Amino acid sequence: MANLFPCPSCGGQLVFDSTSGQMKCTSCDNLFNPMEYTSKEIMQEDGTLNLSVFICPNCGGEITADNIDGMEFCPYCGDEIINAEHFSKEGHPDYIIPFSVSKEDCKNIYETTTKKVKFLPDDLKGSEGLKRFVGLYTPYWLYDFDAHGDVRAKADKYYTSGSYDYHEEGEVNITVNVEKAQIPYDASQTLDDTVSKQVEPYYFDGLQDFNPNYMAGFYAENSTVDENLYVNNAKGDLANKVIASVTEQELQGFKMTKDARLKNDVAQVERYKGVFGAYLPIWFLTVKKNDRVAYTMINGQTGKMYADFPVDLGKYFKSSLVASAICIVAFLIMFGSIPIKNTLFICFFASLIMTIIAFNQSNKIYRKENHLDDVGYWNDREESMKERPKEKRVLKGVLFSLIGGVVSILIAILDPAQNIFYYGGMIVSLISLLLGVISTASEYNRYATNPVPQYAKTGGGLDRAK
Repeated sequence: MANLFPCPSCGGQLVFDSTSGQMKCTSCDNLFNPMEYTSKEIMQEDGTLNLSVFICPNCGGEITADNIDGMEFCPYCGDEIINAEHFSKEGHPDYIIPFSVSKEDCKNIYETTTKKVKFLPDDLKGSEGLKRFVGLYTPYWLYDFDAHGDVRAKADKYYTSGSYDYHEEGEVNITVNVEKAQIPYDASQTLDDTVSKQVEPYYFDGLQDFNPNYMAGFYAENSTVDENLYVNNAKGDLANKVIASVTEQELQGFKMTKDARLKNDVAQVERYKGVFGAYLPIWFLTVKKNDRVAYTMINGQTGKMYADFPVDLGKYFKSSLVASAICIVAFLIMFGSIPIKNTLFICFFASLIMTIIAFNQSNKIYRKENHLDDVGYWNDREESMKERPKEKRVLKGVLFSLIGGVVSILIAILDPAQNIFYYGGMIVSLISLLLGVISTASEYNRYATNPVPQYAKTGGGLDRAK
C-alpha cells in the first residue's frame, strides 16, 4: 500500500507521536509539526479521506487506517487474523482530540492497576500481552448546549442559637449560566454505552479541528449510531451536572435540596444548539477468555482506565478454603463447640447471603447480555422494532444456595429426635453452599467479560458527522 504520510526527509513512514505531539518518522526519527505537514495522498479535494478499510473475519468489525501493515489484533474481538481489506473513501468528523497517552503509558497504567487486583488470571498479567494495545479513534457525537435563566429550588438551613438547634425550609433563586456545554455519547453500536462512560471525562479544551495527520499510525471506526439518538439523554445529563455544581453551595445560608421538580426546571432553561461528530482517543486491549473477551480501555487523553477483571477460579478457591479454615478454627477457639442445631442456623444465614448475592449477580448478567442499558445497541436494528427484553431475574447461580438454606431451616424447625437428620442436613447445606459459591463465581466471570461481538454496521456514518 502507498505511504500516505511520507517523511519529507527520507520518504519513510510518519506516525503521530503522542508523547511529543509531533509526527515522527519511523526510519530517521525526524519530527514534524502536524499543523504544518500536508499530504496530498490522504485528504481529497471533496473533503473525504483515502483510507484502507479492513474487516475482521471473526466479528465483522470494520476499521479504517492509513496503513494496516502493523495491525495484528482486532480491538473488538481480539482475533489475530485481520483480512478482507478494501480501499475506500471515508468521510470524517469536524473535530478530533489527538492521543496524548502513549502505548508505554498504557502498559504502566495497566501494570500498576493489576498489581492491586486479587485472583487475576495469569493471561491478563505480564508485559508480553500488553503489546496488544491498539490505539483507536472512537466516533462520538458531541451534543452542544447552553443554559441561561433563573430557577427556584427547595433549600434547608440548619443552625444553632443558644441551646437550641433550628431547621428552616425555604426556597432559593439559582441563576443558571452555562456556555457551550458539550455532552459526549459514543457513536458506536459495538461499544457499550455503560462502558464508554467509564473512561470519561474528556476535556474539550483539547478539541482540535479535524486533521488527518493525527491519525497517522492509529486506527479509526466509522460511526454507526444515528446522530439524534442521544439528544434527550444529553439534555438530562446537563441538568444533572448543573444541579450537582450548585447542590453543595451555600445559597443565602441555605443548602439546595435535590428534587424531581428542580431537574425539570433546569432542563427548561437549556437550549439545544446541535450535534457534531468527533474522534476521541481510546487504547484497546482485548484478551480472549474461552468464547468471551475481556476488555481494557484507556482514555487516550487522560489515562483513565476501564477493565474487565475476571477471577482465576483456582486461585480464588484456594484462598477461600484457607480463609474459611482459619475462620472456623478461630471461632472454635473463641466459643468452643457449637450445638448442631445452631450450626444449621449458621448454614441457613450463609445460604441466605449467598442466595442474595447470586440473585443480584444473575440480574446484572441478564441486563448486560440483553443490552438493556445500551441505547446505541438498538439503533436501527430489526430488534428495535420489536419489544425489547424485559428485566427479569434469572435463577442460574441461585438454585444451589437456595436449596441449602431451605434444607437447613426446615430441619432446624422440625427438630427431629435423631442426630443423623441434623448431620445429613448440615452436609447437604454445606455442599449446596459450596456449589452456589462455585456457580456464582463462574457467573461473575460471565459478567466480568463480554460475548464476542458480531459487529452490525447499520447506522450513522462519518459523512453525517459534519
